[in-house]
Amino acid sequence: MSLCVEQIGDPLARIRHAPEHVMLVAEYGEGKKMVGVIKACVKTVSRGGKQHKPYVKVAYLLGLRVSPSHR
Repeated sequence: MSLCVEQIGDPLARIRHAPEHVMLVAEYGEGKKMVGVIKACVKTVSRGGKQHKPYVKVAYLLGLRVSPSHR
């Protein structure tokens, strides 16, 4: 499978209008303290060709944040 993306001169153009999601990365200790999160967006893109499923979901990772006390 190959994925071709037209960036239109702006590397963020492909994710600008996609909703962001914040997901849990890690919990620590008995209190289940959250120590890291990842920010990403999920989009449906065309695969091209004549496959059974012409569209697939892809995720763009926008950032990783870890608590300073756990770095």
